[in-house]
Amino acid sequence: MGVNHRAVKAAAAEPMPEFIVLDSNVFIGDYWLRSSSFVLLREYLKKTSATLVVPQIVLEEVINHHREALDKVKTEIREVRRTLSRLLRSARGPSSELAEIIKTNKDDPYDKFLENEFEKMGTQVPDYKDIPHKDIVARDLRRVRPFQQSGKGYRDALLWETVLRNCIKKDVATVFVTQNTADFCDAKNCLHEHLKADIQKIGADETDFTLFKDLVQFTDSMVVPLLKARKEFITLIDNNKVEGLGLAAVCDENMDTIIEAINNSPETMISDPGEFDPSVDVVDIPSEFKITSASEISADRLLITFEFRPSVSFLYFMNRSDYACLSDEETSGIQIVDRNWNESVMQVESTCEIDLKCRLTFDTSEHAVESFEVEDVESAET
Repeated sequence: MGVNHRAVKAAAAEPMPEFIVLDSNVFIGDYWLRSSSFVLLREYLKKTSATLVVPQIVLEEVINHHREALDKVKTEIREVRRTLSRLLRSARGPSSELAEIIKTNKDDPYDKFLENEFEKMGTQVPDYKDIPHKDIVARDLRRVRPFQQSGKGYRDALLWETVLRNCIKKDVATVFVTQNTADFCDAKNCLHEHLKADIQKIGADETDFTLFKDLVQFTDSMVVPLLKARKEFITLIDNNKVEGLGLAAVCDENMDTIIEAINNSPETMISDPGEFDPSVDVVDIPSEFKITSASEISADRLLITFEFRPSVSFLYFMNRSDYACLSDEETSGIQIVDRNWNESVMQVESTCEIDLKCRLTFDTSEHAVESFEVEDVESAET
């Protein structure tokens, strides 16, 4: 990992984590660990003394979630093929696609993949079998976080107790990456008072523990600042002088990722998205990009961050009566797609501009983009 020594010196007051604990949602969002965040994490683990920790309860949930998702896809294929066979005389049955999925999963089983990856990264997988069940029950009865008032939270309680027993120690920095802030944090998105009390009970300080909402936030905060800047690459990319790194082409190749990120932030398309249920139809990639950084991860690998503002066409639903009350100016930006979606609602289309922040990793020896992800989605400032 190319190191920015000035950044290291400036960050000296910040304790480097000894343990980096990942929750299941980190893996479920990136089953095959392909994102730039995992590229950065792997290099970080190679160059530091930090240890990756994936509790057994997390591993089991990830494998189970992957199996359920795959089973769902197989069910959907069967249903689609059955429907097609009723509609088309020459339609093939689902057997060929399903056979390919089953064979691929057998030849490359997901649990074996995780086992190999964890071994490469020196991962610790602490079990929960030694956690007394009475401790979990007592926590539940007292509704101590991560248990909710409803009693929900058994898995999260096992996860938290595993972290407490194996990672959190006095003067030892531990990082916990989870999107499940509702169960671990208070209304201000800070670690909940119940969990702070747990940390203090074992003699550690709450400053020994840091929670991040996702892997991007962790790497942006603790890994990227340590990388060596390669400003000359910004100029080269701007002038299309880097083979294999045309940003417009990269965005086209990763259009599914871009559309998914925008759909996951519907408020950037329209106010009150719950009422209108917007979904992306077309993303028009512009010719101009703002490259914000180019940093050296290793001798032949770079991290590139950039921003751009695409035009986004999106579909949504509107009551015909509401549309009739709009002025000519308001309806000028709305195209009717299906006036008779149902007896009272029609499907329409509008266009907006959205600001996207993305990052990718680039292999300079292979002239190839290794990973791509969208960091942030915001409504364009007018």
